[in-house]
Amino acid sequence: MKVINIGEMIYRFNIDEKYTMWERHSYSIEAGSYEEALKIVEKEFEDPEFRQPGIYDGTIPLLDTTEYLTVEDNQGCPTKELMYNQETIKTN
Repeated sequence: MKVINIGEMIYRFNIDEKYTMWERHSYSIEAGSYEEALKIVEKEFEDPEFRQPGIYDGTIPLLDTTEYLTVEDNQGCPTKELMYNQETIKTN
């Protein structure tokens, strides 16, 4: 149990950081040949609007690929924010 002195309050802050990370999207494609299946999944790869029904199995984040994003990598925009009560106090 944490003891708080009379007259003192607890202030809760958050530090939000932006990272890059790979995700793995998995597909199961029923086809007559590897080449036929490859053509279908290549459409998914090339066109984000294309969605072949029934082939998408799911997505998992590849946590071991997480890398800190620098301000330069983020086109000059902040990659770290100090927050209090949903308000940004400071950025890098």
